[in-house]
Amino acid sequence: RQTVQALSNAIWTRAQNRKSSMQDELHANSLYTCLHGDVDGKSIDCFGAALLTVIGMNILGFDSSMLTLSEDHAYESHSWDGNVTTCEVAIPGNNKAAQSKRGKEVSETFIEMQRSSGITAETSWLYMANNPILCDTPGMALAAMVGNMNCDVEKQSKNVKVGELKRDMLWALHESNYMATFPFAMMELGECEEHLAVDRSNDKPEPIMLFLDAISIARDVYGDSQTYPFLYAGQDNIYEEYRLVEAMRLYSEASHVASSYKYDTKDSMQLMKHMTTVASLLARDVLQVDNGADKEPRNWRHRENGVAFVTWLIAFFDSLLYWEE
Repeated sequence: RQTVQALSNAIWTRAQNRKSSMQDELHANSLYTCLHGDVDGKSIDCFGAALLTVIGMNILGFDSSMLTLSEDHAYESHSWDGNVTTCEVAIPGNNKAAQSKRGKEVSETFIEMQRSSGITAETSWLYMANNPILCDTPGMALAAMVGNMNCDVEKQSKNVKVGELKRDMLWALHESNYMATFPFAMMELGECEEHLAVDRSNDKPEPIMLFLDAISIARDVYGDSQTYPFLYAGQDNIYEEYRLVEAMRLYSEASHVASSYKYDTKDSMQLMKHMTTVASLLARDVLQVDNGADKEPRNWRHRENGVAFVTWLIAFFDSLLYWEE
């Protein structure tokens, strides 16, 4: 843990904010940029910090060090006395307070939150209810790196060639069985398949099947502690009426998982944002439809679809209210 602390502190010291650095570089949190030179203070994220720490630990001979992921955070884990211990490394800043927190065992980082709101490693969304994903093989770590590839050229534009490269690498990892316990990588592959022109003459599964595989893995391997597989599977299902019902069911499943966590803004701010986005989408694009320059209430062609949709809509908000309560 002392080496983890020293190494992660060195990485954050390198990531200084300089006016000449690439403030608009969309790939600025990538491994290449971290190794190549200066990194803008806002551009290194928790994944980049944890990944670099793990790589550094392995270079130094600590070969049990591995990348560890929740839905919205990254950590370093390693074997100690026959057990796996997880360290917090992604604490931004270069002051003494930030430096002292890096390298701490993850349960220690929740002591203050436990006193104020009862959040522990077992009840935290940020640590996935003590069910994080341990990238304990090089293949899983590589799948995490590829899955985190940013294909954006501009905010509204993606690089198709980078997207195709990402998809092909994920398929290679999938076929080598490195993604069998990795919902995030499965979701990213489904996302690639959904948004790239795909030759369906091959034997590759439809994107929705990849999303459903991610849901099954999250339930069977990680104690049904993940919301993102349901959100990925639900998105973009807005073109056919019967698929609106299925999307709403998936969103309600996501909110049901969220309600199993303690409601705390420090721990689950990003999850709250996602749920707010879903609620806005439902109000703006599902319950209403465009009518020229205006919006009007959706007129369901099949009454049973409307009834089923509203049933799942009530379930969605019921879980959110239970979560907050």
